Amino acid sequence: MLDALKDKISDVSCATQDAARFVGSRTAKLARRVGPTRGAIVLGVIGAGVGAYFLIRYLRSDRKEIETAPGAEPHPGKPFGRRMGNAENAHA
Repeated sequence: MLDALKDKISDVSCATQDAARFVGSRTAKLARRVGPTRGAIVLGVIGAGVGAYFLIRYLRSDRKEIETAPGAEPHPGKPFGRRMGNAENAHA
């Protein structure tokens, strides 16, 4: 019983190892073909895209929070009409 279980686990680990080698070799070939400079540029573009997505999401949620807050008055000196602190947020 344990020998059969060991054989199954060994088969799964061998298949996983083969898949990892296959993916790793393809990744290494792609890295050699693209080169470090273009790879860094692509990585930077992807990072900027992801960062812009989260920045836009943050700004939209901040604006939505202001619009839905009951009795909130926008602060004149802050962008996007951020509200001033109210009694609920006071610490004392």
